[in-house]
Amino acid sequence: MIKVGKALGEQLMDEWGNHGWEGGNVDYYVWEWCCVFAVAPLEDGHQIHMAMQKDARYMCRDAAMDVIKLVGGTIYAPLLKTNRSIANMVKKLGFDHLCDEPNDISVYVLRGQ
Repeated sequence: MIKVGKALGEQLMDEWGNHGWEGGNVDYYVWEWCCVFAVAPLEDGHQIHMAMQKDARYMCRDAAMDVIKLVGGTIYAPLLKTNRSIANMVKKLGFDHLCDEPNDISVYVLRGQ
C-alpha cells in the first residue's frame, strides 16, 4: 500500500470508476497499482471509498483487507445500493449495515477491533 498525493489519487479514482470524484480532506493509498482508496478522517473513525481497475476486481477482497489493517479503528463504507457484490464482500469482512441514505447509498460500518 503506497500513499500518493491528492492529484494522482483523484485521477485514479476517476479513471478506475469513481467518475467525477472530488475527495476533499482525504489521504489516498494505492494497492498493487490496480486499486485506490480514499481515506477520510471522521470524529469517530474513518470513511473509505475505493476504485479499482475492472480487470483486477477479483482481488477486491485482498485490497479491502489490507486497507482495513492499515486504517484500523472504526471504518465506514458508503456503497451504491446497486453494487450488491461489494455489499456482500464487506459483510463477509465483518461490516454491518448501518443505514440507508436517500441518494441510493447504503452505509456499512466495521467497528474498531
